Amino acid sequence: MSSTLPIPVDITLSDVEYVVSDLHLNHQNIIEYCRNDKFDATQSGLDDMNWHLLAEWNRHVGSDETVVFVGDFAWFIDQDPITQRKVDNLWDALAGEKVFVRGDHDHVVPTSAETVVYSAEIQREERTYFVSHFPGDTPESLPGKGMPDDFKQVLPDAFADRLECWRIHGHHHNNWPDLYPLVNPDRQTVNCSVELTDYRPLSMDMIDEFVAHNEWKQSL
Repeated sequence: MSSTLPIPVDITLSDVEYVVSDLHLNHQNIIEYCRNDKFDATQSGLDDMNWHLLAEWNRHVGSDETVVFVGDFAWFIDQDPITQRKVDNLWDALAGEKVFVRGDHDHVVPTSAETVVYSAEIQREERTYFVSHFPGDTPESLPGKGMPDDFKQVLPDAFADRLECWRIHGHHHNNWPDLYPLVNPDRQTVNCSVELTDYRPLSMDMIDEFVAHNEWKQSL
């Protein structure tokens, strides 16, 4: 399947049911950062968050459905065998046919992930979406505006300027709602960070509906 986009993509997909990003499993600080309205910043709260995210994924996604995960899966730094096993177990516990799009905090990637990429193209009947962890147009004034070196090697700087299609991304969570809500028609972006998707995968059918109506959507 050939790409229709003006910049390189790692993989082109047509049968995708869901997208979701920024699970940040095992990351207690993420609760204080942007999830303290949902979970307690304690070990018990972290456990609740982990189980809730896993359960919501599996409640919505069928075993034969494809999910594109859009970066920042689990918060582990050390790349040792025990840590790798933990990340693999978390990934393997999730239902569906899964595509892993790297995020800047994916220091340990599941070895069982069959497809690991930096970018993807999702082709739908009515339109094409470009998928990457970064939106590609983050203003200089915002934290997280730059991409790590490994991303810069495969994604052009400020790549949004070269795309006319809608972009599906994560990275900014729910911290910049005026710029990166769930759906921003002005920027042609869909932010699938879990804080905006009710902590569950977001269906492509729903995205198509929002985009078709050119509808600004803060969150689900």
